[in-house]
Amino acid sequence: MPGLLRSTAFPGLAVASVALGAGTSPAADSPKRLDRLYLVVHALNWLELVPGDPRRETPEWELWPGRCDLCYRYEQPLKERYYELLGTPDPDAGVCFLPSGMAGDPPLIEHARATFGDRCVVCRASGDPEADRQLLGEEFVRGLEADRRRAERVRGPDLTPGEIAAWERSKAWATDLQLQLEASGYTFDPKRVEVIALGEDWCGCAATYPIHMGRAWKLRQPIERRFDLMNPDCSPLLLGSSPLEQNIPMPGDVRLFIYRSAEGRLLAQYWEGVHGLFDRPRVAVARFPEGTVRRVDVFGRPRDDAPVGTVALSVGCGGHTPYGADLVQAEPDLPLTDFRRTLLAASIRAR
Repeated sequence: MPGLLRSTAFPGLAVASVALGAGTSPAADSPKRLDRLYLVVHALNWLELVPGDPRRETPEWELWPGRCDLCYRYEQPLKERYYELLGTPDPDAGVCFLPSGMAGDPPLIEHARATFGDRCVVCRASGDPEADRQLLGEEFVRGLEADRRRAERVRGPDLTPGEIAAWERSKAWATDLQLQLEASGYTFDPKRVEVIALGEDWCGCAATYPIHMGRAWKLRQPIERRFDLMNPDCSPLLLGSSPLEQNIPMPGDVRLFIYRSAEGRLLAQYWEGVHGLFDRPRVAVARFPEGTVRRVDVFGRPRDDAPVGTVALSVGCGGHTPYGADLVQAEPDLPLTDFRRTLLAASIRAR
């Protein structure tokens, strides 16, 4: 589709669009298999915080000076990309919304429904355990209990309440969206379907939920999280960066992302592609030449006293877990080819 990059390289190949209407649902006894799903995660929240909104002065939103204005401005071209993407007919695709309840949701949902018809579904599950029990039934709840027992056997005391909540919410959302598609006469093959995530924020909701929902759906290929289709409102450093290459496959379904900062510095992160409650968190150990990289925080401030060589970088699982994605920054004289080669050669290990 216009403006949608499909390859790991940035920029990549555009997808040809098919000029067909939304159409009607297939017969119940012959469900149509969808080849693609777009997972829209809490999109366009910042459009609500217009200049002058008093929330711009609160610690909840203004986590650092200038954050609200920067994220609001960052959202304007994202809005155009979302409306173009979700306004381009594609009879083999469906759209799944995780709404936030903010002002950006309803118009975008209606825009997608006008294009995709009943192939556009909006999650009904609230994340409240009792409400989801009523919505999804006792069998679903028994499945969550089995997941927790399995996780306790594998993870032991490392398991945190936040991880449990993130997994149960993700599985509820994935289950509800799939049930709604099936009720409208659509299905997808988890071994073949392509799922692309957009929304916000890069290291929060749009990380946690696509990463976990891919496991809940038992996808062969992780949900493709697209940096160019997300608001990285978690980091002033990433808000000023552009992707050079994204979703590079690593062993164990880990994904590597390489960026260039506003100052021209090379940056990288490792993220889980799929992760369940019962999966151990991981690190990526990369052995650069001594003195060529530093670990930095989300503001770009060095976490190492001096440039280092070997680094152990946390593989991110999303902001609702204790496992963020570390950022590694190259020193100015390290070429991109060497930076990329070393990142690709990293060993992925359980913590």
